[in-house]
Amino acid sequence: MTDAFDTDASGNIITKPLTGYTSAPVAGMFVLARLEYADSEDHLRAVMSGTGKPGAVQLAITPGQAKELAARLTILADHILAQQTPGADHIS
Repeated sequence: MTDAFDTDASGNIITKPLTGYTSAPVAGMFVLARLEYADSEDHLRAVMSGTGKPGAVQLAITPGQAKELAARLTILADHILAQQTPGADHIS
């Protein structure tokens, strides 16, 4: 799995929390998606409190790519949401 993701010097996958997004169709040719993120916990707090500006990447995505990405994200989200975490009274 880690071969497909960027890692730091310790081999940990580098993650950046998504803080927002905007999308729009462009010229009937592609979907423009702006994904906003935070670089650190401090940056996340600043972005969420409105005192910091998120980092962002803007992607031009073909309709086919958009549909494939949406389907894959839906599958992964459904999988995560289907997992049942025991309540505190079930932890031994």
